[in-house]
Amino acid sequence: IDLVISKGKQFLKWMGDKGAVEAERIGKEAMERGTRVHINCEALLKGLPFMITPQLIKNNEDEIKMLMGFILWYRENNPEIIETEKMLFHPNHPAAGASDIICKIDGEWWVIDIKTGNHLIEVLNKEIYH
Repeated sequence: IDLVISKGKQFLKWMGDKGAVEAERIGKEAMERGTRVHINCEALLKGLPFMITPQLIKNNEDEIKMLMGFILWYRENNPEIIETEKMLFHPNHPAAGASDIICKIDGEWWVIDIKTGNHLIEVLNKEIYH
């Protein structure tokens, strides 16, 4: 881990603008969506069938698009999967977490974190690039 990024002022502003109840609702929906997408991405990596049900298609077109994006990324990069859901920590920094994918792409090691949250990513991007 070379960099740990704080959610920062923009994230706190976003929470304040939305209000506690709405921010919690959005966060819960994003967490559930992220869990479903992660489960399906991991199933695809392991060669298992993924769980696209009529209910998922009807109510979550964005999740289908996310899975299609993951499949395109996989086909374009042809990663050699080393581990999935591997716990990582840094001995000199107070940082730890589970990586979604550890792989090699063109001989280089990569730690991949699958992202699904539109609202939070937009806020974090503003914080990072400004």
